[in-house]
Amino acid sequence: MENIETEVHGDAKKSMRAVLTGMDTKPAMSLALMLESIGYEVFMLTDSAMKNYHKKGYTGGVEAALLKNMGYAVADIKPTESVEGDIFFDLKLKDLQSMLKIHPELNGALYVINGGWDDYEDYGNYFPTITNNFWIKNAFHVYSPMVGKPMKVKDKPGTEPPIDLLHNAYNWGFGTYLDDIIAKTGLRVFGSYGSPMGLIHNDDVEEYLHKTIAFVHIKSSDCPGWALWEAFATGTPVVVPSLFIKRMHFEDLYIDGETCVTWGDNLFEDILHEPGIFKEFIDREMPKAIEELTQKVEKLKDPEYNTKIGMGGHKKWKELTEWTEAKQQALKDYLNNYHAQV
Repeated sequence: MENIETEVHGDAKKSMRAVLTGMDTKPAMSLALMLESIGYEVFMLTDSAMKNYHKKGYTGGVEAALLKNMGYAVADIKPTESVEGDIFFDLKLKDLQSMLKIHPELNGALYVINGGWDDYEDYGNYFPTITNNFWIKNAFHVYSPMVGKPMKVKDKPGTEPPIDLLHNAYNWGFGTYLDDIIAKTGLRVFGSYGSPMGLIHNDDVEEYLHKTIAFVHIKSSDCPGWALWEAFATGTPVVVPSLFIKRMHFEDLYIDGETCVTWGDNLFEDILHEPGIFKEFIDREMPKAIEELTQKVEKLKDPEYNTKIGMGGHKKWKELTEWTEAKQQALKDYLNNYHAQV
């Protein structure tokens, strides 16, 4: 990869060009913010460009039309029909490799927004990788900076039942028990692809978060989970499985009783060491975990405790996601030195 330092021609500077495959709106805009801060001009492939590349064997990219159907706004990133540039970012290794078969001259890189470790742990051994997934070796690890219109911090706790924002909710790790969780806690799960409460548009998320008692996330991994970022941004108490924190190495952000509330504490330890027996242990431990979750949601009805958790999470999240000059330099150094170090 060429050095990131921009070329100077008289008084003008020539930016490096970064091209992103089609990807989820807010994560894409966060990546664009990071890259622009170190001298890149950022573009994203159009739907028509991805369709043309698909005909040639490319397997990646998320079309904007699909994202709109899932309630997301269109990413505010310049469109392009070509992957030509100084660096091309894809989401998964196999997809990037399929593009490199078409354009072997590209400088490829990865932006991983998937949680877990089995499929992604070695990505950084193949290409420069930017990610919130702290399991990945030789990667630039970051708590992605927030982008878009700033969300208002709530001035008082919400009183409506807890919510989760989760597409395809029945088919994630705890999906088998979703109806039991809803019955016990009153949880409202919004999203597409069969989630119980249906879809809400991203523009309406802030209003829902201001009114709810808590954001209860029922996934065991996420990277970072943009809905979690929106909950932290509004000062809404976040409730997550302890397994989620341990699987993602998010211990510095998610601190039980200070920045969040955890459930399923100490019930899923064996899953971390033997992932293949996930279903067996979930079946055994879930009734106890749901009871614990119910009690912890009930405790958040106390306004003082609710505010403590919500504002504690907001403060820590804001600290960790701030895109500082030191982080900008670290990203520049990582991309410049990657091939010499790996």
